[in-house]
Amino acid sequence: MAVGLIAAGIGITLVPESVRILHRDNIREVSLQETNATLPIILSHRAGAVSVSLQHHLRLIETLRAHPST
Repeated sequence: MAVGLIAAGIGITLVPESVRILHRDNIREVSLQETNATLPIILSHRAGAVSVSLQHHLRLIETLRAHPST
């Protein structure tokens, strides 16, 4: 369901990495390196998307990756 919404251009989502087997050409998948995650997760968003909201979330995630909480 969440991946279908992304393909339709509605938002982003964090999903278990196993969702990659549902590969869709219009969705970009980004591996996340969260050491405390209980399941490998990826960030998915519509390929080619350039919305302000998406850019904000991508910057937020990069900030969190660069400065993980302890």
